[in-house]
Formats: sequence, C-alpha cells, structure tokens
Amino acid sequence: MTSKQEVAQLLAQLPDDATLEDIQYHVYVLEKIQRGRADIAAGRGHTHEQARERLARWLSRGRWLTRGVPELATPGYASASSTAIA
Repeated sequence: MTSKQEVAQLLAQLPDDATLEDIQYHVYVLEKIQRGRADIAAGRGHTHEQARERLARWLSRGRWLTRGVPELATPGYASASSTAIA
C-alpha cells in the first residue's frame, strides 16, 4: 500500500468533523508506527525484557521527577509543585 493510499484509508476512518489538527495528529501517529515497525524489522528494537530493564534503571535514578524541569533538579529548590511530587 502506498503512503497516499494509507492516508486515504485513514481519512475514510476519521469522522466528518475532524479538524486539520486531528488529521495531522493521526498522520503523525501513522508515520511513527511505520518507523517503529521498520526499526524492528532492521533489528533496531528492544525485547520486552530489555525495555523493562531500561525503564527500571531510569526510574531508579529519579529522572522521571526532573525530566524537562531543570528547576526541580536544582538542590534546595522548593515550590508547591516540587513538594507535591515528593
């Protein structure tokens, strides 16, 4: 199936009142799924066990607490949002 055919099929499945933003999002997700499948086919994927191990290491380091929020990584920083997380 060509990309154009896949998008046509996607559009046929969306409701008539779908916005351009809705369409863009669904095309984006479709493309990400295709890339993921291609990565797996090329051997660039991870097993379920490898993913579990990576997630466990990431969580044990507390990275999920400060990801994208540099202020929370600063020692001594305290605010309502950071104390709510702790």
